[in-house]
Amino acid sequence: MKVKPENKQENPPRKNGFHCPLDPKQVSLWIVFFIFVTYTFILVIPVFNLWYIPFSFEALAVICFVFFTLRTTWIDPADFSVRYQSGDRPQFKKTKDNPHVIRNLYCQICKINVDNRTKHCRNCNKCISVFDHHCDWLNTCVGVRNYRYFIATLISAQVMLFLTFLLNLLAVVGLSVESRPMLVDSHPILTGTELGVLITSSIICVLILVMLFFVGQLFVFHLKLIKNDQTTYDYIIAKRKLKEQREKEAKENAAQKAQDNQAFEVCSEPGGLPDEDEIMDSFEEKKKRVKSATERANSHSFDPLQTVATISDVRMDHPASET
Repeated sequence: MKVKPENKQENPPRKNGFHCPLDPKQVSLWIVFFIFVTYTFILVIPVFNLWYIPFSFEALAVICFVFFTLRTTWIDPADFSVRYQSGDRPQFKKTKDNPHVIRNLYCQICKINVDNRTKHCRNCNKCISVFDHHCDWLNTCVGVRNYRYFIATLISAQVMLFLTFLLNLLAVVGLSVESRPMLVDSHPILTGTELGVLITSSIICVLILVMLFFVGQLFVFHLKLIKNDQTTYDYIIAKRKLKEQREKEAKENAAQKAQDNQAFEVCSEPGGLPDEDEIMDSFEEKKKRVKSATERANSHSFDPLQTVATISDVRMDHPASET
């Protein structure tokens, strides 16, 4: 039996990043992590003479990354008022009069009162306290309750990637030269695999550099947000408003420019405004009419039917009549 559109229900809220369905980016993150770490521990670290030293540093970095990543994913970032209870959750219908889920600091889906920094995440379908962003790589939202662990995840990820890159780079350099002061003479696990390790480690170094660039860029971005006391959501909204303001100003400037161009074209037309010669001819004609009227008046032979002088003529050329 099909459910009528008016009886559709909202999906239940997700408690954390391990709540199914898992995000494809989250799955790919752990697959790439497993491949890189397994390859480094099995095929790269054993080529060093003092293998236990790089092993210890790499193991510590991996443990920190796994701990902070799991911690960030496991913590529920929802607002403390959110309740995971079964019940009717009518589907929110976005309208022109009701465009947002949260209206007047009240969530129409979670049915709770919230503060002005709480936002409703449609992916997790719950209100997040001091909402920063929804992370697809962790399959969870980042808010005030797990933001510190998220920053720690970025730091540990950079440290782990740098150590992995350094170990693979040293292996590539060591296997490329004849003298190997830091490396063993032959691979202790797979004999005759030096060429394969050399090629694979070179590829991994390039991939890790790309990852380091994006993770480092994200980390610097969040440092700027922390300095400005902003969240990612605040930054995006402010940037969107600035863009809309610039577009509005550009439209107003374009309209004003078009209006000025239109006025210029009207003035430039042959019949738009009289030229200097026309103005002078009109002035001389009015001057003659006033002078003629004055002479007739002085000779007491003024005939109003023969000469007509308008008030504007007299006012305009009155100084000329005195000459």
